[in-house]
Amino acid sequence: GSPMGFENTMTEGIISGLRHYEKESKNFIQISAAISPGSSGGAIVNNRGELIAISTLTVTEAQNLNFAIPVNDVLAVYKQDGIKQNEIDAAVYFFKAVSELEKQNYDAAIDNYKKAVSINPKLAEAYYNLGIAYGEKGDTETAIIYYKKAIAINPNDAEAYNNLGNAYREKGDTETEIIYYKKAIAINPEHAKAYYNLGNAYGEKGDTETAIVYYKKAIDINPEYAKAYNNLGAAYQKKGDIETAIFYYKKAIAINPEYATAYSNLGVAYGKKGDIENAIVYLKRAIDIDPKDAEAYYNLGIAYGKKGDKHLKQYYLEKAYELDPSLRK
Repeated sequence: GSPMGFENTMTEGIISGLRHYEKESKNFIQISAAISPGSSGGAIVNNRGELIAISTLTVTEAQNLNFAIPVNDVLAVYKQDGIKQNEIDAAVYFFKAVSELEKQNYDAAIDNYKKAVSINPKLAEAYYNLGIAYGEKGDTETAIIYYKKAIAINPNDAEAYNNLGNAYREKGDTETEIIYYKKAIAINPEHAKAYYNLGNAYGEKGDTETAIVYYKKAIDINPEYAKAYNNLGAAYQKKGDIETAIFYYKKAIAINPEYATAYSNLGVAYGKKGDIENAIVYLKRAIDIDPKDAEAYYNLGIAYGKKGDKHLKQYYLEKAYELDPSLRK
């Protein structure tokens, strides 16, 4: 494969399992060999160098869950439909675009994706990736157009609906955002990220109870979802249930010990309990991980103020104001 543009990369692993998904009538070989962006389409070979599968996807919400399409399934498609020259030409542009997108060369990626769809207008994934590229450039309106084009070709693309929801979130259109996350879940009821995003959307609406329901659903699907635990903690803190908030922040940290936001939130929660010593410990840990976390500096200054240490209060508040002048109230 060519992860992050490093061509001809090889890695090793074992077959972790054989999977069949009735809904999509697809077979997958689960492998422990890592798949990074750009590895898709790479050859999976056995110890005799024989092609057994094509690397296809990885589950980003988990660790080292990677899947490949068995070569016999690939051959069956080839024998049935053959390969057309325009599909090959489009694929060449498509994978050039993938490489440029990985390197964050968004304009070059967009140019190559557009060449791909001009040759093969039914290439749904190219439209989807155009949505991603325009989104990264901050052009939300154009991103929405391309996500919708991808969905028009493939109405069962749960990820496109999820990203369309994200685009409407960028626009501040929470109601439409919710509609598309729910569309994603209707297609894929195990879409943990869409449940998490729904939790965020309902939280933005002020509907904390519904937000909690969706965060918990995301965690049921993916028990290692650190961000969902953190936001679940924030939802309980908003309800005034500080003990439960602390419990979920610590869950997030147990999964990701370098999660600065969770440490910062934990510090604030302990501050609300009146436990200033623990508040200081966790806020300092947040700053150790992310020295540019202005809110952690601000809350650390407040904590020292509650201890009666005016010097350290002023020191940390000034650090916060330097990083984010809007905190100066």
